[in-house]
Amino acid sequence: MFAFTEAEREIRTRDRAIVLNRVGREVLVGLTEEETALYIDYMRRYGLNERLWTRARPDKAEREAFLELHNKHETARLAAFGRKAAARLQSKR
Repeated sequence: MFAFTEAEREIRTRDRAIVLNRVGREVLVGLTEEETALYIDYMRRYGLNERLWTRARPDKAEREAFLELHNKHETARLAAFGRKAAARLQSKR
């Protein structure tokens, strides 16, 4: 089972990037639990902090899979954020 670290949770909560799925587990907006685990695993292995120390580089297939997940997540996150902002604007009228 996947779990965010406290630091990961803090950053992503601020960015409104985490939601609870149907069974009450934390996932990235727009992604399944499995996709969230793949996304975060990639970030843990190849994110800026790790790359500075390990010089590890993902292969082309890993990069493409990550970018697909990233785009799916960001599209859903921004859409949800936009809906909430629009609702706030409507409630002020």
